[in-house]
Amino acid sequence: MNGLELLIFTVGGTVIGVDRQQVYGIITKEQAEEMEMDVIPLHRIIPFGRKSIHYRCPRALLLKNDPSRALLIESPDDIIQAGIDSIRCLPPALAACNPVKAIWGVAMTGERAAVLVDLDKLDITAGSQNRHIGFEQKISTKNTGAIL
Repeated sequence: MNGLELLIFTVGGTVIGVDRQQVYGIITKEQAEEMEMDVIPLHRIIPFGRKSIHYRCPRALLLKNDPSRALLIESPDDIIQAGIDSIRCLPPALAACNPVKAIWGVAMTGERAAVLVDLDKLDITAGSQNRHIGFEQKISTKNTGAIL
């Protein structure tokens, strides 16, 4: 099947889909903090239109393109295969006024639509504490939980 393998999760009532190939793994927030990673809540980077976002079951999404930082997300709902026929790019008028260039489209996931986010284009430096560490060393010595 042509398409994308998407990791699906919800933040502030918005269903998000990210390319699973851009994700190194998922660990608890506490594990990421023990590893001295910079854990950045996704709602600080992508405005969800709500003043208060609460994570019931927070997880740290480990990024392949930036091993010193992790995104705080809600525990993932699923990993799905999204066919090309279920993916739509943002209309040009909406894309032009979109402040978050990493949001590039929408995929239908059953009854719900997932906003597609390109993690490689996401500006994760916003809200970052810039605590760079030797992530590869720390991850090899700790039990990190789920690695995709």
